[in-house]
Amino acid sequence: MPTHTLPTDPAASKIPEQEELRTLAAFRDPSAHAVSFCYSLHSFPDKSHHTEKVAIGKLVQDEVAKFRPGAMPELLSKDLNQILAMSSEIQRAPTRWRTVYACGEEEIWRQFDLPAPEEIAQLSVSSRFLLVPLLAAIQSCRRYRVVLMESGKTRLFEIQGSEVQEIAGKLSEGDLTRRSEDSRVGWSKHVDGNVEHQERAWFREIVDELGKLPGEQGPGTLVVGCRNDMWGEARPYFSALENNTIMGRFHLPGFEMGAQEVLKEARPIFEQYQLDQYKDLLHAIDDDNGRGAHGLHAVLNALAAGRVQKMLLGDMTGQTANECGECGRIQSELKNKCAFCRSSQLVPIPADEALVRLALAQKAEILHIPSVEEETFHGVAAMLRY
Repeated sequence: MPTHTLPTDPAASKIPEQEELRTLAAFRDPSAHAVSFCYSLHSFPDKSHHTEKVAIGKLVQDEVAKFRPGAMPELLSKDLNQILAMSSEIQRAPTRWRTVYACGEEEIWRQFDLPAPEEIAQLSVSSRFLLVPLLAAIQSCRRYRVVLMESGKTRLFEIQGSEVQEIAGKLSEGDLTRRSEDSRVGWSKHVDGNVEHQERAWFREIVDELGKLPGEQGPGTLVVGCRNDMWGEARPYFSALENNTIMGRFHLPGFEMGAQEVLKEARPIFEQYQLDQYKDLLHAIDDDNGRGAHGLHAVLNALAAGRVQKMLLGDMTGQTANECGECGRIQSELKNKCAFCRSSQLVPIPADEALVRLALAQKAEILHIPSVEEETFHGVAAMLRY
């Protein structure tokens, strides 16, 4: 039996590393018994949570129905039964994004549990693992921070997908209260000026501490929540952070707001920032004729030549590429024979899965763009290395 570096591990893992994604992308089962399962639910018409069990049961039954009675291979049946058995676990936390890649014949079982905020219900049995949903989920789980500020007080939160956690004790507080009210002429102005000086010093201190926090730094890693009047005073000091660190700001409705309220305010800012970044990249691809590629055929050719640096992947519903059942090579045009080995076993596969597989193998950056209305964008575009 062939061996693979993918372990059999029933326990759920966090976000996979790039090397593991490349190994998953390279896997091919000649028997076409590779199982890909994704499930996450965020709306609950049935408070008893029977919805999850029914939905997962139907997904499994649809795959079982593709075989004649008693003809399903034993190891594939075992994998599907194990996914069915996950229903109870999923019912306890249905909003978590569960992904399973399994192939009993090759002793593979990889399970991932992510806080992705999107819904999905998908089960596939084929020769390849389906990676596009997982890559989109990983992208939506990029970590970022939220800082709340009000009159010398701060609160810090870390967000990953649908998870939010308050981080205490990392930022300083400042005493910005007026200590005196005196009838002497000019003394109140002196007090106000002293408070303003303390406020400026506090802003500098907060910005310095934010810049020294371990972990996520750099462009697109911070959202600020504060009153509009305070932001007018604080904004010049926050420019000292690395360029584009701040994704956006929201008006602080109340300093004691709960963690879920923070998430509700920050998530749209995060999503809009990502969309704007993708649009900027798409425009850069449009403007650079020598280093830009648009459309399935052009990007596949660029991947074949090893030229892709970044790939923007959108909705490619209905678009297919062709995989040779003999050598596994991918080609954009359907011909009678494989262009590489001359085999006649050409099989249509989802175009986005074909592109992702090739891009991962070449270590190109893959950016999943959920929705964009651009005339020049037809589901995929790429910035080339040269």
